[in-house]
Amino acid sequence: MPNYCCVREIHTLSKTIFKVPQNEDMSKKWEEALGFTIKKRYHICDTHFEDSDIISKWESGKDSNKYTICLKRLHLKKGAIPIPRKKMIYAQSLESTQVCELNKACTSSLDSTLDLSHTTHLI
Repeated sequence: MPNYCCVREIHTLSKTIFKVPQNEDMSKKWEEALGFTIKKRYHICDTHFEDSDIISKWESGKDSNKYTICLKRLHLKKGAIPIPRKKMIYAQSLESTQVCELNKACTSSLDSTLDLSHTTHLI
């Protein structure tokens, strides 16, 4: 059975999905944030977490002896909880509102610059 994100919002092309925590307390916190009951076999993609909750590199050493390795697979920090659905839906609605406002501005600007008296009709 393929693994996919169980959250039904618009997704970007996320590459990583995370299993629901086996710890009951953390699992309940994830459920509260997401607003629905989750099962142990569910997965959630990286889109639903803050960037600060995702580990993408490993670092060791200090100063000139510091090593940084980019991880092939992202990991979650201990205690990471998905972004609450209400917050995510609100952010998505703001983005779509901004796109609509931008489209209206472009359309009205385009209408004012077009000279429609020189259009041709094909019959």
